Amino acid sequence: MNDLIKTLLFAAVALVLTGAALVSTRDRAYRDERFNDQGQEFFADFDPEQCTDLEVDSFDPSTATAHRFQVMWKDKKWVIP
Repeated sequence: MNDLIKTLLFAAVALVLTGAALVSTRDRAYRDERFNDQGQEFFADFDPEQCTDLEVDSFDPSTATAHRFQVMWKDKKWVIP
C-alpha cells in the first residue's frame, strides 16, 4: 500500500468518525410548547404578605447538581438559614 492510499484511507476514516460524532451529539431533546413557561409567573394567586419562607431549587444539567436557596421570616426580618 503506497503513502497516497494510506493518507486517503485515514482521511476517509476521519470524515466518517467526525460525521458520526456530529450525528450522535446533536441536541435531540423534545420541547413541547405546553411546558414552556419561561417568563410566566410561578403562581398567579401567590400572596407575598402571607409568605413566611421561600425555597427555590435549580438544577444544572451540565454538572448534574441541584442548588437550593432558602429565605425565611424569623424574628421580624428575612434571614437565610
